[in-house]
Amino acid sequence: GRATLARSTPASPSAVRLPPPPPSAVAMPVPPARQQAARASSSSAKATERPVWCYDAGDGLHVDIRAQPDFGAARTGHVLLPGEEFRVEREHRGEDGVLFLKLVDRRGWVFESKPGVGTMCQRIR
Repeated sequence: GRATLARSTPASPSAVRLPPPPPSAVAMPVPPARQQAARASSSSAKATERPVWCYDAGDGLHVDIRAQPDFGAARTGHVLLPGEEFRVEREHRGEDGVLFLKLVDRRGWVFESKPGVGTMCQRIR
């Protein structure tokens, strides 16, 4: 006998199987800007409940924001300008009695007063 070749019929379009999509196409990561916006919106509700302070030492100069609640702590590179209002996440009374204020926006710490200088910040609401 003659060998009979099996004839294959083309598969219908609904039966065609495609390889699975690459993982990056399935689980799209949230862009960092959107993550930050989501965190900002969730923390903004909490931030509005925090006390508001105003920096003004009366000398027209800025104050350097510190990394820790200590006058000798490293400066963060951020400043508060005279008249600038800010929200406080936490207060810490230092050993010398000075009240340090942690900014809600996480830039660091400032102080309510400084020995030999006087009042630096006042709570306004």
